Amino acid sequence: MYTVTEEKRRFEDGERTVYGIRCGEDLIAEDVTTDREKARRIADAFNRYGLSPEHFYDAIEDILAE
Repeated sequence: MYTVTEEKRRFEDGERTVYGIRCGEDLIAEDVTTDREKARRIADAFNRYGLSPEHFYDAIEDILAE
């Protein structure tokens, strides 16, 4: 199951909340977006379409390239 992660990160211009996607305990893509709703839509889509964990990082890469 894919879930959204949330973390505060410090950048040169200040602190922001960033969101990532987690698959189980072992796979995580941190700092995917600063948009909570976008992260939720990504996780929901991965769950709805049954994305295989072996394709997790490729799918994240494709999304970030858009």
